[in-house]
Amino acid sequence: MKRTVIPIFIALLFLTPVLFADPVEISYDSGNPSGYFNQTNRGDIEVVHFTPAHPCSLLSFRFRVQGTGEMEWHVWGDNGGNMCNPENDLIEPVLIDVEDDASWITIDISEASLKFDIPQHFHIGYVKQDGDPRLLLDGGNNFETRSHLRIGNSWYVAADGAGNYLLRVTVEYYNEIDEEDFAFHNVNEETGVRGMSRIAWGDYDNDGWEDMLVQGRLLFRNLGDGTFAEVGEDAGISQDNPSNSGTWGDFDNDGWLDIFTTTSNLNVEDRLYHNNGDGTFSFANNEYWLNNGRDETQASGWGDADGDGNLELYIANSELWNDGNPIFYRDYFYRFDTIDNIFIDETPPGIEDNRHYGRGVAWCDIDMDGDMDIYISNYRLHPNYLLINWGDFIFTEEAAHRGVQGVRVQGAYGHTIGSSWADYDNDGDFDLFVANLAHPRYLAFSDKCMLYRNLGEEAEWTFEDVREDAGIAFDETASSPAWGDYDNDGWLDLFVSSVYEGRQPYLYRNQSDGTFINVNYPAGFHTECYNSWGVAWCDYDHDGDLDIAVGGGHGGLFQNSGDIGHWIQIELRGVTSNRFGFGSQASVHSGDLHMLRQVEGGMGTGGCQNMFALHYGLGGSIYDDEYVEVDSLIINWIGGGVDRYFRIGADRRYFAIQGEGLLEAPSINRRAGLPDDFKLADPYPNPFNSRLTIEFNLSLEGVVKVVLYDLSGRPVTVLTDRNFESGTQSLTWDAGNMPAGCYLLQVTHPSGVISRTVTLLK
Repeated sequence: MKRTVIPIFIALLFLTPVLFADPVEISYDSGNPSGYFNQTNRGDIEVVHFTPAHPCSLLSFRFRVQGTGEMEWHVWGDNGGNMCNPENDLIEPVLIDVEDDASWITIDISEASLKFDIPQHFHIGYVKQDGDPRLLLDGGNNFETRSHLRIGNSWYVAADGAGNYLLRVTVEYYNEIDEEDFAFHNVNEETGVRGMSRIAWGDYDNDGWEDMLVQGRLLFRNLGDGTFAEVGEDAGISQDNPSNSGTWGDFDNDGWLDIFTTTSNLNVEDRLYHNNGDGTFSFANNEYWLNNGRDETQASGWGDADGDGNLELYIANSELWNDGNPIFYRDYFYRFDTIDNIFIDETPPGIEDNRHYGRGVAWCDIDMDGDMDIYISNYRLHPNYLLINWGDFIFTEEAAHRGVQGVRVQGAYGHTIGSSWADYDNDGDFDLFVANLAHPRYLAFSDKCMLYRNLGEEAEWTFEDVREDAGIAFDETASSPAWGDYDNDGWLDLFVSSVYEGRQPYLYRNQSDGTFINVNYPAGFHTECYNSWGVAWCDYDHDGDLDIAVGGGHGGLFQNSGDIGHWIQIELRGVTSNRFGFGSQASVHSGDLHMLRQVEGGMGTGGCQNMFALHYGLGGSIYDDEYVEVDSLIINWIGGGVDRYFRIGADRRYFAIQGEGLLEAPSINRRAGLPDDFKLADPYPNPFNSRLTIEFNLSLEGVVKVVLYDLSGRPVTVLTDRNFESGTQSLTWDAGNMPAGCYLLQVTHPSGVISRTVTLLK
């Protein structure tokens, strides 16, 4: 064998200082040859897609072939998909003549000084010349299938038993980040969670800790100590339940979250589970007349369309594949009639006829007129729908007019899997990220992902796609987006899951100037969570930063262990509005930060849900000694009514009771520097069986009010509301016949408000 290496020196991005480790070989094959493709012609390509774990310098590659002859080797850049970009050569081609195919052949390209910063990918492969050498395959079925073949102009994945090519690279890593220094860490084993797919967070038992619903049938109860217990069977939602997703919604407004689950099993219906208030659910389709047929259902989402305090439910149905001749099902839109206690079909005209492959439902008041509109994510190259709400259950489909339908090319749009609303630019209205599956070979007529920026009232609430200018790269297999301020800097960041084996998700950090930067590597998601599905944010451990659950066989629950900035969380409790505040909006203003959030009834793919508590980062560091306040909190309740609060203490969670005030909920991060003219001791004993003692100390005489609430925000009893002299005071509450559970104790004193959670046992 003889080989010729033609090096070229190219300009590259260097990290300073550059600290190199020992050379490492990256391999996706088993090393055992099993066969090869035997119908390749001159100009065809065989190539392997490589994802280095750290920033690296590329030193060499080696391979095994069957046959002899010329091979023109390339190092190509990524095209945003699984395939390489043959127009993006990173070095001059290397032409070799294979004369002996008995062993591994090594090509040294270290003189090219080719370096890759994370999250860069690269592809190594050859263009077939004269002769007949072909890369050997290992015949395996490894999920890390990275091998691809181009015959003519068509790309193929070397799968279905063919396996990976015997092609490996040697790299030298530099500036490595130790695993313990990543911002996020997988805590599946420590917390006891499993089986991630489509994920919805909600506190079903009203104990103050968010629980996790997975696929609509696995229910992980948050035990409040950093662990979860799977209680789906005991709760009554797992038996004979073939659901693929589920969303939380209190349809009867009794203060307990109910569940609607969807299924693509044509032998059963979608299911409504009513929360009994005792930790169990009852299958309730027939009782409440929610029988929408046996369709292929993919997604659901709750909202309050008419602002009457009762929720409506939108159900997005998909298709029966029918051997490539798909049959599409209609969607359903239900309102709950509180007079007869039944669901009534109010599906807008046109939706029944315009059948499509619905995969996501996301409610939002996009035109800020006080009622909720609905965005439907449609797959199978169908247009997406935006249903504008005009009141009295009158909707018009205006996706094209508003600029969020997608782009029609050759009669096709996109493969949208999930979408999510957020005010990412902090300008006071809601923007939209749409995640599309877009294969490079079909880009001529299918949509890439889109970041739709809301142009506001002056532009009649229309949108423009700014994804590319915002720095969000094209990804072939984007699935489900979720917005959350993971670093507490006051700007919403974007997590996008990515389906298909070997494809990782992306975490984009908001740089506060309209652009984003990929932070997969320092965050700990680089080479993690392959083939991810649903995704949702939640501060499950109540430490003041957002953790994230990522669906898929390689996903899991990831705890945020990065530096914690100041924060505030608001959980809404409606009185005339629906109990959990679906569709209500709350804005927090702190210095130059102006942040808008809404309570969501579903987003992303299938019906994922972030936690109900609205999270706002405030910047700075939680570990300093400064006492931090936000300037104001403004809550616009769905259905009408505005509450305003000023100079609110940060680094804590509040329950906002419509028209009544704020209750402070306990958190792990209790900070120094708070006013010391009033001190509340921890109530004792806690948990308690019948009698609870509350002690506090006043430095000056003043009025103290002590009220006990349940976790739905309803007052249970007023223990005291009178003037106290300075000094230590003590109160006792006899729970009597009160039901067991968690309660919030709110103490209003001359310097502010303090709350504690207490637990009554029976």
